[in-house]
Amino acid sequence: MNRFTAMALALVLLPVTAQAHVTVSPSESTPGKTETYTFNVPTEGKSPTTTVELEVPPEMTIVSVNGPETAYTLTKSADRIVGVTWRVNIPPGGRQQLVVVARNPTEPSFGVQWKVHQRFADGTSADWIDAPPARPAPRTRVLPK
Repeated sequence: MNRFTAMALALVLLPVTAQAHVTVSPSESTPGKTETYTFNVPTEGKSPTTTVELEVPPEMTIVSVNGPETAYTLTKSADRIVGVTWRVNIPPGGRQQLVVVARNPTEPSFGVQWKVHQRFADGTSADWIDAPPARPAPRTRVLPK
């Protein structure tokens, strides 16, 4: 790669890396697979993050939540887990990874949306529930095998 190409690539990627937001990994999986999903949660402001609430997409089935049971609570509707709330202390400029194991839908989907609500010590919040470019919700594409 020549120097000009490297500089152009750096300029293109700069806005993406400068704007931190909640992300999920992997961002792609296959139908019916039981997958470990890791949510990367940064604290961008001046107040620590105290809770992170995940709305479980209706097409996903939570199998387990990683971490000590005292660090999270589950919200259920009948026998289905519909939400996970983690109690955290993510300092300003810091980030934390939160993990769930979920079973993917059996049919492909090009935009499973994981809505995330981030609460801060000062009483403010950030809701990662929208389509890009606003506060985008983390998304998983469930692609055909």
